[in-house]
Amino acid sequence: MIFIKSGISFQQQALSPDRKMKNRKRSISMKKWLGNNPHPMLGKRHSEETIRKIKEENVGKKRSEATRKRMSEAKKGMKLSEELKKKLSELKKGKKLSEEHRRNVAKANAKKNRGKTHPMYGKHHSKETKKKISEAMSGERSPFWLGGKSFEPYGIEWNKDLRDQIRKRDDYTCQIGDCRKRENGKPFPIHHVDYDKRNNKKENLITLCVSCHQKTNFNREYWKGFLSDLLIKNQLNGGKDDSFQFDRVDETQKLLL
Repeated sequence: MIFIKSGISFQQQALSPDRKMKNRKRSISMKKWLGNNPHPMLGKRHSEETIRKIKEENVGKKRSEATRKRMSEAKKGMKLSEELKKKLSELKKGKKLSEEHRRNVAKANAKKNRGKTHPMYGKHHSKETKKKISEAMSGERSPFWLGGKSFEPYGIEWNKDLRDQIRKRDDYTCQIGDCRKRENGKPFPIHHVDYDKRNNKKENLITLCVSCHQKTNFNREYWKGFLSDLLIKNQLNGGKDDSFQFDRVDETQKLLL
């Protein structure tokens, strides 16, 4: 169970010449210190308490840019063995990242995956790759799978006339944020506030742009409350209530980071 790079083990090839020299000196020094005696940790393992202490001591420590660069260079072109891949996969199953961790990952990716720094900048997936991605993310394999809810039928009231009435009521604008009236010349989608496609009462329908509509796939309980409050406010004020929206949108964006 080792790293592999071009058929040669990690220990043999991954390290830079300088690093190899340092390791060699350290190995010679260790042999002198041990003499003919075996390593004191040979066949032993650290206790859970010791492992916890080591982790605590390293919390908050940051590697220098030079160290991070060396580590990055050492790992380039390296591949994990199938056995190790399987074990890592098993370890990650069922584990959920904390909200703070997810926000930190989102912020880090937002900085490095924009414009020319994005790994797919100026590139396009082939038709074969697109097909594979689609197959890998379809049905129960999708992280958004809700037991086939999207295949449930709409109520008989759901038709073009009803959707046009809702858009007209909402002044043909997305009810979250300051969006354009139409996106790419197409009418905005109509969203079911309680996510029940058979409930086509006007007080359960709202106009959202494509981007905001996609966001409602996350934190559904939050969006139910948010959009219900928004519709009530709009009805009381006789139209779109921007002051209410922007206060709540700031809160919404925090949840989505």
